[in-house]
Amino acid sequence: MKYTQKNQYLVFSSIDTKRAGYSTWLESDERDFDVVLYVYNGTLKDKRVDYSVEKKGYKFQNFFDFALTHDVFCYDAVWIVDDDIEISTKNIKDTLEFIISYTYVLYIIVHILNILKK
Repeated sequence: MKYTQKNQYLVFSSIDTKRAGYSTWLESDERDFDVVLYVYNGTLKDKRVDYSVEKKGYKFQNFFDFALTHDVFCYDAVWIVDDDIEISTKNIKDTLEFIISYTYVLYIIVHILNILKK
C-alpha cells in the first residue's frame, strides 16, 4: 500500500485490532487528519485508514520505522496515541489544534527568554 499525505495532521498508533479504540477516530467524514496504523496483532480490514502496516512493535518503535521511510516533517502536528483510546474525530481535531496553538506560544516564550538573556 502506497502512502500519500492528505492532511496537515497525522494520528499514528500501533494497534491490536481486537481493541476498538481506533475505530472511533474514523467515525466522521469531516476528518482532517491522516491515520497511520501499524498492526501488531490481528488483521486490519478498515478501508478508512490512510495507511497500515502489519508489524510487531511498540508505538514509538513503529513510528520511528514509519519516519525512516516517510516525511513526517511535512505535518503541522503528529499525535502518537495509544490504540485503546476512544476519542471522537472532533475531539482529535480539537486536540491537534490545541497542540499547534501551544507550540506557537512555547516558541514565542522561548524566543523572548533568549532575547532577555542577551
